Amino acid sequence: MKQTPNSRLWTSVVFFGSLWGLAEATLGYVFHHAMVPGLAGLFMFPVAFFFMRWAYQHTGRLAVILAMAPVAAGIKLIDLFLPTYSVFTTINPVLVILLEAVAVYTVFPALLRHSGWARRFPLILVATVAWKTVFLGVLVLTSLQWTFHSILVTGPLVILRFAVLDSLANAVLITLLLPKVAQSRSDWLVRYALRPLPALCLLLTAIGAEILL
Repeated sequence: MKQTPNSRLWTSVVFFGSLWGLAEATLGYVFHHAMVPGLAGLFMFPVAFFFMRWAYQHTGRLAVILAMAPVAAGIKLIDLFLPTYSVFTTINPVLVILLEAVAVYTVFPALLRHSGWARRFPLILVATVAWKTVFLGVLVLTSLQWTFHSILVTGPLVILRFAVLDSLANAVLITLLLPKVAQSRSDWLVRYALRPLPALCLLLTAIGAEILL
């Protein structure tokens, strides 16, 4: 049966949202358990940004950025039903995914209008700092125990690295690689992957990876 434009759009939402969720379940797991601390904060937002950029590139619809985030977040919510994860270790990544999507959606029209380092870097940096500030603010308002534990035990330098240094590194990586992503060709996606069955298979794969890891 031939797909309608709306069905193709929702297939794309499921596909790219599942791709994002799979990256969180696999790359995120590796980075969080790596011997070098801070790798997740350094790389996962750029990875998420490029999935969002890729999704827009193949649909031409800005709304796909917001629509794919609940798919990725829903995959993370599966951890609520697993005995090895607490509510907070599940909710926090879900909140991050949603905030990242809102931040990218907000600055994306301006990014499309501008080119070059001098104009793109400040936009990406503002978006990065904005969602991280909101995230930290939510933690302060809803979990003072977590905040005090981080300050007293982990140390304020970790919070400073997350809010400032990681934001700068994220913005640099995204700004440097954005032209390459925009110029990349992936016709196989349009021809094979952005169809209901492959999208469903990718969703199930992401769910399986989240459960296993």
